[in-house]
Amino acid sequence: MRVLWLIPHYYSFLIEELHALQPHLSRLVVLSQAPPPPEFEIDTYAIPQDRMSLPRALRRARYISSLVHNQTVSLRKIDRRKMLRIARHNEILQEIIAKEQIDLVHSHFAYPEGTGGWQAIDGQKLIMTLRGVDVLAVPAVGYGFMLDPFYARNLSRALHRADAVTAASRYSLEAVRRICGDHSKMRLLPNGIGGREWETGSRSMKTACSGSARKYGSAAAALVVGMW
Repeated sequence: MRVLWLIPHYYSFLIEELHALQPHLSRLVVLSQAPPPPEFEIDTYAIPQDRMSLPRALRRARYISSLVHNQTVSLRKIDRRKMLRIARHNEILQEIIAKEQIDLVHSHFAYPEGTGGWQAIDGQKLIMTLRGVDVLAVPAVGYGFMLDPFYARNLSRALHRADAVTAASRYSLEAVRRICGDHSKMRLLPNGIGGREWETGSRSMKTACSGSARKYGSAAAALVVGMW
């Protein structure tokens, strides 16, 4: 299987997942708006920041126009920079899908701008992995992308287009279900630690975790934060 990951940045936990996944696929590539870290061993693509030629500018203008007319909010309330970002992203995404003969697109954080890249996908499977900030909204503290109506509409459409949607907590998963309503495609993948990492961990870390588990009344579970 040939898989394309869409990520806004190279967060450390995503890098670990990518390296663990790579041996099981015939091809794995990454598209991101950020440059890869040093010694990153997986093939990457970046969103170019160069100036647009006139034909490309016209194509993007037509795309932006169709996007605006499909929205139920007025044009003056939409951030035009976000629409340009989506258009630029999808243009590159289509080129990569064709060049790499991609079978499956895996979007993290509903990147870009809540769309998950679904407008650029033609026949490929789409998986969206969402975190709390993607689907939760706490107006009192300004938390959550869903506070942006433009993002919220994009995410709702993307969730209906996606073939599978995963979340790391039941709370986030319930938020996804409230947005999408389709329970059949939802999957809970809890955060945790794999057996291989545990076996290669230091003795001091294992001892500390076991001690903490006994202290809090459970010899069978421990909370681990970070890496060793």
